[in-house]
Amino acid sequence: EALYREGGFSGSYAELTLLNVTESLRKNTPVFSTSSEIQGFTMDDIIFDEDDLDNTDTIENGITLRVSYPRSNVKEIEKCRVGALKQIGYEDLTECFDEEGVIKIKGKQYQYRYEPLSDNKNEHSLQKFSTEAETNMLFCNQTKQNCPYRTYEKFFTYYGLPDYGNRFVLAALQAEEARYVGGNGFDFRSYSGDARKEGILRGIVYLNVWMQVIHQMEMAIRYCYDNEYQEALHNWDIAVAYYTGSTEDNGSFGKLLYQHANTLCPAFHTCSKSDSFQHPQSSIVENIFSAFHSGQDYLYTYDEMNEKNKKLLCSNVQKEKERIEDFMLVPMIQGLLLTVYTFRHPEDDETHAIIGATYAAAVLPLVNYCNPTDAQQIYEAMQIGRGSSLHGISKYKKVKKLLQKNYNCMKINCQDVGGIWDHVQNKYYTGTQPCTHFFSPGASSPPHTAFILFMIFMAFVPVLVLVRWRWRYIQGTKNKNSRNTTIVSDDILDSSRRIAAPKSSYYGKTRNHEIEVT
Repeated sequence: EALYREGGFSGSYAELTLLNVTESLRKNTPVFSTSSEIQGFTMDDIIFDEDDLDNTDTIENGITLRVSYPRSNVKEIEKCRVGALKQIGYEDLTECFDEEGVIKIKGKQYQYRYEPLSDNKNEHSLQKFSTEAETNMLFCNQTKQNCPYRTYEKFFTYYGLPDYGNRFVLAALQAEEARYVGGNGFDFRSYSGDARKEGILRGIVYLNVWMQVIHQMEMAIRYCYDNEYQEALHNWDIAVAYYTGSTEDNGSFGKLLYQHANTLCPAFHTCSKSDSFQHPQSSIVENIFSAFHSGQDYLYTYDEMNEKNKKLLCSNVQKEKERIEDFMLVPMIQGLLLTVYTFRHPEDDETHAIIGATYAAAVLPLVNYCNPTDAQQIYEAMQIGRGSSLHGISKYKKVKKLLQKNYNCMKINCQDVGGIWDHVQNKYYTGTQPCTHFFSPGASSPPHTAFILFMIFMAFVPVLVLVRWRWRYIQGTKNKNSRNTTIVSDDILDSSRRIAAPKSSYYGKTRNHEIEVT
């Protein structure tokens, strides 16, 4: 729980007490240790006025200065790792500032002291993704651009609380009940620690991280409209990183949304290139990375545009963001459907119950936006701690019907969701076939009278895309003006072009005509 709250791996910084400071210090100023190679950057402005200079206590007792530790490569973990890691004996002080010494800022030397185990902290934590959502996504740091965020607003409307994800995770951690405005909630009090672990891990990813990916894309769009090109690229890169995770390399397992989508595609027969259990590549992942590439491509041409075209370019980035938002919902729906289908007797498997409830927690706000009555029926079917009158195939049929009738409103394509695939019989399980509605995520629904013309036009889209598309994201080829803001996406976006994803779990394997959920 402490690691969830405080972090330990990302955004490491030291809170140094500086002695005998007599002048102002500015944010983002380089800081160097005089006794080692440790360095960093100031995180705050320290402003002195005449009253401060006359106050000997301020000068002699020191002021607190936060100094961030840099990272030289996106694949490296923080060199100074403390935060909550000290509670499990996993801290690493190797490249932290010494307990006391001298640092140099803009050529001037300052004495400092601090306590390495308690004063080395982390700017980022998985809890903050949710607890800072009200400021970042509802009020948008007092900006008006795309505010509030369209997807976050649906979650806030449904749950009535800005930190809904944090409340869900804490309830799972503490074996309590997460209660929300309107009466609906998720009650973990009667479940074992092993079962609640699924709610913790999946709740963090499906509720907190998912919305943080959207936040970073929205920030990129905001910076685009504000003519801050480098910052826009940087936040777009962060969105890619949060979607993918740091362990999706060299065949290792990932834990975030990227791997989640890939592990589900074999069960729904929606893998794009390889329908094997060893190297599944979800068509949804390919669509999402296509949009990530397009958004990055637009941003790379930003400084070549005149002012009018820059605004158009930013609106194009926003459209790619909306495509990604819509596509990211598909694996949540797949997970919910698969869990309901394989979960026949709630009293027999409490882990299944919590997995299903966590998927429902991610899907319900979007269904509620379309049809509150349907959302309430899904909630009642999937609630935990109170039980449901529906079990087995009857529950699956009801949940599937309620979801499918809202696909068009949620901008979901039936073929993207797919159906539950029997790998022994090489066909869909009876009653699980994909529906036949057509919708293209990220676009407006075409008028019925123009549907045939729309389909004819769509047939030419791949040709137009191929003509326009240039794969120019090979690592090391984009050193335009020595930019260093694209380290994240250059690594991750390039690796996403591999036809086969990194090895994933044996998800969806049929045993005795049953589907195993891992």
